[in-house]
Amino acid sequence: MARRLLIGAELPKQLRTYAVLASAHIRNRCYNHRTGKTPYQCLTGIKPSLSNMHVFGTVCYAYVQNKTKLGARAAKGIFVGHGRSSPAFLVYYPHQNTIKKIRCAKFTERLH
Repeated sequence: MARRLLIGAELPKQLRTYAVLASAHIRNRCYNHRTGKTPYQCLTGIKPSLSNMHVFGTVCYAYVQNKTKLGARAAKGIFVGHGRSSPAFLVYYPHQNTIKKIRCAKFTERLH
């Protein structure tokens, strides 16, 4: 599944760790017909919220914290997953070759 996420998003192989984490995040929120629940629900007892799910590799615009007066208020990046211990998104910036945790982001994906 991680390989398919990287190929579908046309991202470099160096991001395979984030693709594996994203695939585990997705699989843990998928319904299991044997248990009648999701793995997340079996572990925590809480039904998972899918409101913050986004497509891996989607272009997003992340809010810039330390902006100048006439500088850009958002930076273009690529969504590569969710933070483990916080509700932040992991955003990859290809021109800087960095990944940052971002809380405020707008996504360009369109759901049918």
